[in-house]
Formats: sequence, C-alpha cells, structure tokens
Amino acid sequence: MSKRAAVLAIVGVLSLVAAGEAAALDRTSTDRPDEAVGPQVHLVYALPSDAQDGALDTNGTIGSWMAGFNDWLAAGTGGVKLRIDTSAGQPDVSFIRLLETDATLTGQGSAANDTILGELRAAGLADPNKAYAVVEEGGSDACGWGGGGRPLGVLYLHACSGVAWQYVMGHELFHVFGAVNSCAPHYAEGHVADTEVDLMYRFAYRGIPMLDPGHDDYYGPPGDDHLPASCPSSANVANSLFLTSHPFYRLSVAIQGNGAVSLPGVFVCTPVVPAGCAPALEGGTDLQLVGVADGGSHFVGWSGGGCSGTGECDRTLDGDMAVTAMFAANPTTRVVVQGKGRVNVQGAGACAKAACSLTIAYNRATTMRAVPAKHWRFRGWAGACKGKTPTCTVKATASVTVRAVFGRS
Repeated sequence: MSKRAAVLAIVGVLSLVAAGEAAALDRTSTDRPDEAVGPQVHLVYALPSDAQDGALDTNGTIGSWMAGFNDWLAAGTGGVKLRIDTSAGQPDVSFIRLLETDATLTGQGSAANDTILGELRAAGLADPNKAYAVVEEGGSDACGWGGGGRPLGVLYLHACSGVAWQYVMGHELFHVFGAVNSCAPHYAEGHVADTEVDLMYRFAYRGIPMLDPGHDDYYGPPGDDHLPASCPSSANVANSLFLTSHPFYRLSVAIQGNGAVSLPGVFVCTPVVPAGCAPALEGGTDLQLVGVADGGSHFVGWSGGGCSGTGECDRTLDGDMAVTAMFAANPTTRVVVQGKGRVNVQGAGACAKAACSLTIAYNRATTMRAVPAKHWRFRGWAGACKGKTPTCTVKATASVTVRAVFGRS
C-alpha cells in the first residue's frame, strides 16, 4: 500500500482500543503454545534497534487492529474471518527488537521485509503453517509491504499517518494469501484498478473499503465466484486455508505394541517418530488409516474414533479425532524333536535339536514338514499336529507346541 495512503486516509472508521482497555497478554519474544490447530496468522511487534517502544503489543492496539479487520471481513463474507493465533483467548503477539536501525530498514524499501523475515526466523518465529503480520515502528516508502513469496506482511507505522491500520493489515495479508493475481480482469501491479473503494486498490480509500466488488478479481466465495476460469485456485483468497471457512482438526493417533499407522501420502506415526502422531488436517479430509505391523508382530485392530476391525479405518474428518492402533507379538511354536530328524517350519526356519522356539505368522496357515535323519523314519505327530503324514499345517492365534516323533528304520 503506497505512502499516498496518508493523503487518501481512512479517518475515524474504527475507534482503536485505548491503552489499558484491551485484555492483552504480557510481552513475550516467543510464540506461545497454540490454542487451535492448522494455518494461522501470528502477530508480531517489531522495533528497529533505535526505535522508541510504543508497547503496541501489550496495550491491546495490535490485537484491536486485527479484530477490527476481522469484524469487517466477517460482515462482508457472512461470518468468515482470518484464523488468528491466540493464547488465553487473546491474540498472541510476539515482540522482537531488530538489529538494524530505522534508517537502514527504510533505505531497503520492500526488501526490508526480507531482512525482517530473516530476523523472525532467527528468533524462532518460523512455523511453516503460519503467516506473520508484523507491525514495525519505522519508516518506508509505503505504509506496508506484503506477499511477494514471503509469508509475512509488514506495516511501517512511521511511513503514513491518519490511516486505519486494520485495513492496511488486511490488505498486506491478502497479498500474502495470493491477491492480486495477474489473471484478474482489473489487475494493476499486484493490485486492482477498477475502483478506489476496493480493499486491494493501490491507495487507501476515504471510508470503509469493499471486498472485491463483483467477486471477479481475488475473492470469489462458493456460489458467487466470478474469477476467470484461467485463474489458479491460489488466486482466490476465498480458498485460503488461513480463513475460518476452512476448519482444521487434530487427529491423535496412539499405538499399542510394535507397529505403525499411516495415512498414505500425508503422515506416518510410529512409537519412535511421535511427531507424526498428532497431525492437524483440514476438515472434510477423507481418512484411510492403515495399521502396519513390525516384523514379529501382527495388527490386532482399532479402537476409538469410530474405527474398528483389522482393515483400513475409513472416515471423514469432521472434528477432533483420537484413534488407537493395537499390535501384538506373533505366536510362537515350540517344536520338540523326539529321535533323530528335523522339522522345517514355513517362514521360520528349521529345528533339528531336542526343542526349538520359532515365531510363526499370526492366524495364517503355516506348513511344517518332518524330515527323518539317515536310518530313521518319521512315526507321527503330537500336540498341535496329528497323524503320521510328514506334512502338517498349523494356523495359530496363540503359542502352540508341536512334537515330531522319529524312530529307527
């Protein structure tokens, strides 16, 4: 948004909350634990190294700007807002003192956004699921810069005066979300040129702006989307995952035993890789959860989350969901050899001594073959196998004992 916004100012559109009147959090240089899951906008108060501290993070000002824009957005969209990072129910605003002076950053123009982004990342503000709305106590050649492939928009408070910063904040964040794509019919250097009333007009409007009149440039809601068919999905801010119209839910996966759970192409959860066991997924995601046992184990089944049985868990995610995958060790076969000979066990090896313990597949037919030594003959089975035929098939869901009896020829 150009510095000319100081001339085309929005005067008195929304009254800002005075210091001490807003329920703001104490200052922190970190990103507090999230209260919600999925993509969110995180707020930052940044001071050049020589800037005076206006306490806009702790006196509620920055939070009120964000709330003001969200109220305006909801009024024009039937309730849709930006997903804002909160803590204790209040906007979570991080504080950072930049290394550069105001003059240094001002001289960088829009490239100052790169400098600020680098310092945010160095300070640990680098969540790939977050966009950053930065309020900077410094100057520039524009009231704000946003987007350009960067996950942040920055308001340069000393570049303009008399503007309603809530709309500047929304303007820059919409750049981050993809507005305005060159496919738009009224495109003009990243903005729109059809009417100065539009939020994404290059210069601020003297009054309350409008959200894409005609819904044909950057915001086309379902049923009223008039963006050109040639536009990519990302050109329509209504498709942004940073909007509350795209809810996200937590899928919590627990594992009992030795195995893994996967949603092919999305995540894998194992006891040693717990980071994949609590993903945030968009509401409406079709789940085909698969339980995969480790060697020597088998999948017993699901519990919780509406999942059951031993096959895939097929669900549509429409709320927070917790599911447990249960695995158990495969059964063992105790093979006893009486006399001289051996027993070959399918998939498990052979036993040629008095007794062996071998692991076999769970609930699957396993073939055993008695092979007598020279000058000995097979006389018959005992235990889980019966009869005198050298071949026996065992299907076990628990540990069993098989005895092979050999006698001299």
